[in-house]
Amino acid sequence: MHLRTILVIVLVVSAVGTVAAQGEPAYTPPDDRSLDDLVDTYNANADQTPGWLGAVVDADVVYVTVYPESAAMPSDLFAVETAASGPTIYRFEMRADGRIDDYAGADSVERGEGTYVVAADRSTMDAILTADDPVSVGTAAFTDGSLRLQANGTVQNVMVRMLRFASQVRGLLG
Repeated sequence: MHLRTILVIVLVVSAVGTVAAQGEPAYTPPDDRSLDDLVDTYNANADQTPGWLGAVVDADVVYVTVYPESAAMPSDLFAVETAASGPTIYRFEMRADGRIDDYAGADSVERGEGTYVVAADRSTMDAILTADDPVSVGTAAFTDGSLRLQANGTVQNVMVRMLRFASQVRGLLG
């Protein structure tokens, strides 16, 4: 896959902070953004995505979680209830063509077949949202681990690790 943007899902999701677990304030992104407009933009550009996120676009459900700080992210991204600070959570239902079918704020993350979680802290999300080239910034965040991705399945998680490793090697080689 080429440049279809689940990264835009990250952008879409972080556009409006409405739900946060454990009483934490919801994520408020920089600039005034409309979630509906960002979803429309994502769907219009769904034929492009960074290669490292290709597997997520093939997901049935994608959760995006935005934490107050990176130290609050649990090692198991599905276990948001174990986080030191609650994230803002969004649930996206994906169509077979990689476009968003439906979305809403969520109180928790549920494991399931074809389910992925994308997680970042507020500063990483802000950096992606305000970047002139959000795909490059998002790819760098994925490479350095500040934007994390986890699947509900061993094979999918191996693919995610291989993609991250390949991204790191590509970064070293230029």
